[in-house]
Amino acid sequence: MINENRNSFFINTKIIVALIIYILILTFVNNFVFTFIRVSGDSMENTLSNGNIIFVNITENNFYKNDIVVSSVNNRRTIKRIIGVPYDLIKIAECCIVVNDKKLLCFKNNVSYFNNCVVIKEIKLNENEFFIIGDNYARSFDSRDHGAINRSDILGIVSFRIFPYKSFR
Repeated sequence: MINENRNSFFINTKIIVALIIYILILTFVNNFVFTFIRVSGDSMENTLSNGNIIFVNITENNFYKNDIVVSSVNNRRTIKRIIGVPYDLIKIAECCIVVNDKKLLCFKNNVSYFNNCVVIKEIKLNENEFFIIGDNYARSFDSRDHGAINRSDILGIVSFRIFPYKSFR
C-alpha cells in the first residue's frame, strides 16, 4: 500500500512538473516568438474579417510593401497593410493614393477624374518610417489620419490566418 501511494505521488509530481514546464515554454514562445490575435473591426475586409484569429510573428524585423502588420498607434493595436516603406514619397489626393508616382489606390474608377485629382497631402517617409492603410480604406483609421508609423511601432507581421483558415486574397 505504501509503495502504491509512493508511485502515485511520483507520477502525479511528474505530471505537475511536465505541465509547469509546458506552460513556461508556451508563455515564453507566445511572448517572444509569436502570438495569436483576434481581429477586431472591418478595416481589413476582405482580407481579414472581424473575429478572425491570426498568427503574428513577433521576431520578424524586416518589413516590406504589401506586408500585413500589427502595430501600436496611440496605445491601440491595429492591423494594416504596408504601402509605403522608408524614403517613399506618398501623395494623398482626394481620389487616390500615389506612391513614388505610381497610382496605388483609386477611390473612383473614372480616369479623367484621376487626372484632375487634387493632392491634399504629400509625405516623404524617413528612415524607419512606414505608411500603413487598411484594405477597406473607406472604413480605416490609418496613416492617412495619424501619419507614418515608426519601425518600433510595428509589433509583428501577420503570417497567416488560423480561424477560419483560408488564404489571404
